This record gives sequence, C-alpha cells and structure tokens, in this order.
Amino acid sequence: MDHILHSKIYTPKTPSCVSPLLILHGLLGTSDNWVSVSRLCAEKNIPVHAIDLPCHGRSPHIKEPSISNICNSVEEYIQHHNLRRINILGHSLGGKIAMNLACNSANMVEKLIVVDIAPKAYSMLSHEELLKNIIHTEKQGFTSREDAKEKLLSSIKDVKTTLFLLKSLYQKEDNTYGFRFDATALLKNLHSYSSAIDQNAVFDGDTLFIKGEKSDYITDNDTQAIETHFPHSHISVMKNAGHWVHVDANEDFSRAILKFLLG
Repeated sequence: MDHILHSKIYTPKTPSCVSPLLILHGLLGTSDNWVSVSRLCAEKNIPVHAIDLPCHGRSPHIKEPSISNICNSVEEYIQHHNLRRINILGHSLGGKIAMNLACNSANMVEKLIVVDIAPKAYSMLSHEELLKNIIHTEKQGFTSREDAKEKLLSSIKDVKTTLFLLKSLYQKEDNTYGFRFDATALLKNLHSYSSAIDQNAVFDGDTLFIKGEKSDYITDNDTQAIETHFPHSHISVMKNAGHWVHVDANEDFSRAILKFLLG
C-alpha cells in the first residue's frame, strides 16, 4: 500500500510482551535520526517502529501535511500493522503529533514520551526563515553532496543545522541531488505546527516529558499546562543538552526512556 508511511521496524530477538514503541521524528528529520535509540530498545526487548512522517524521508508526500492529517496518516499506519496497544515517543513536531494522538486515541496508547516540546503554541518565525532558505537554495540545484553543503552553509550559516539537513539529501535518477522532505508543503502548514493542542485535550496515561537543559522549548511556565493535559506526567531534564536531546545526551536519554518503558 503506497500511501502507508514508511518505517524501519526493529524486532527483538526473543518474543516480547512489551507494547511496540512508535518513534516520531521532528520537522525536517527522518527515522534515520533514531537508529541508535531504536536498536538499543530492540536489544532491551522493546519492538520499535521508527516512522518517517508524511513529506519526510521515504514516506508519501501529501498535499496538506497539517497536524490533523499527519495524525491520520500515523493512525492508518497503526491500523495497517495491526498494532492494538502502543507506546509513543515524539521529538519536537513528532512530540506535538504524539500528544495529539495520545489525547485523541487514549485507548490504544499505553505510555507517552514527549521530547523537548510543550503542549503550548510556538512562534515559527525561525522555522519559516529556515524553510524559505532551503527552498531558495534547492532551486539553485545541487550537483553533489559537497555542493549542497557549501550552498546550505552560505544560506543558513549554521554547521549543525546544515549537517542535519544533509541527512535527508539523496541522489535522483538524473544524478542531481535533492531533499527527501517537501519544504514547500511544510512551509504552507507551519501555522498548524505552531498551534497548541486542544484546550480540553487530556491523556491520563503515564507520560514522560524530556527537556534539554540548554533548550528553551520547555520552560518553568509550561509546567501547569503539562500537568493539566497530562496529569500523570513528570519532566526529566537532560544536562548539557540542547533541542536534539537524544543526540546531545544519548546515554542519559536512553537510560531515562528505558526506565520509563520497562519500569
């Protein structure tokens, strides 16, 4: 079924009684960003489905990748793979999707992990600028990975972001290069990504929020909203980590999610 989201499935060597873990990456990311975490979970007997969101990675591109439509695509994936009871981990935009899914389909979600995002509204001005720069740069064409790197650095002027984006670069049939994500469609739907979850949304299941110590995506002022929407939640802060918590503090991050899922 070519409309079903692409994923990488990590199966434990022995049969597991632990609910499968769905991993949802952030904006402009891919399931490849979560290989080390996925492998570790599988080694600890946790089945993992690392998903490429719509308009990302190898998943289908849809005309309007809004929060609602992305949630629908993930639910289709869950039904297609006959996953009756799941755990969900979502980072950034993936965390926003995970929160909405848990609140709207609480009967199928056992535990929720939200990585460096709160249930509030966000300004997307920096993301808008980034996407516009990507679109402008991609229109110039890339003849090689090095060419793409040079043009991105010239436009974006940030090494870490450039290296992150290059993970989604691929060689086309005509030997030119392009991104697997659809920056134009994502730009048109930024207003959807910036919105808070519904004010009446509640998930009563166990929930872990993970915050990067150096990130401002979750602040002390967000605690009340988190407790309102997720009454059985707690916040774990990863020291010396920024927004890409699972990269900056991989060992502490992995330890925290394994304890939460298996405890």
